[in-house]
Amino acid sequence: MATEGAPKPEGQAVNDVLLSTDTVCERERLAYWRDAVCDTFVELECETTWPAHFFGSLTSKLAGTIQYSAVRSAPQHVARTRHKISRSGHDYFLLSLQTKGHGVLEQDGRRAVLQPGDFALYDTTRPYDLWFDAQFSQLVLRLPRSMLAERLFDADRFTALRIAGSAGAGRLASLFFPAALSRAATC
Repeated sequence: MATEGAPKPEGQAVNDVLLSTDTVCERERLAYWRDAVCDTFVELECETTWPAHFFGSLTSKLAGTIQYSAVRSAPQHVARTRHKISRSGHDYFLLSLQTKGHGVLEQDGRRAVLQPGDFALYDTTRPYDLWFDAQFSQLVLRLPRSMLAERLFDADRFTALRIAGSAGAGRLASLFFPAALSRAATC
């Protein structure tokens, strides 16, 4: 499924893409999931402590240059390594909003622990790790670097910083992202 280094299409409206391990035999689910995640976001490594009972589903929608995705899965560790980066032409920021369970994002020496409603930004041109030690759900926005750079000066300084979704601007944003995904799904 994943094509190393092949850029993803930008600026096109694409129908919803639903990928799920539900119809894949158990011994092939993790490999299928790894390919699905790589095809949707960027090339990654993915491991789980639940190989015999692994599951995952991913729904994506491309609206202009922004990709909206909903992810639901079993526990896993995801790594964007220097090796994967060197074989890739992607230049995105990802913004993950935790909707169920909790996750940990590490990048640039920082660690963001995300609870439902919290979100964090990460850069696909630099290594990062994501840990989910139980079942989880997230909404993920894939944003071209050029688009984010126009709106957020020095975005690299904001990677792996937890934005609490419980109050203030973080609360407003955590309510906006699911609404944006829902709106993108109806376009």
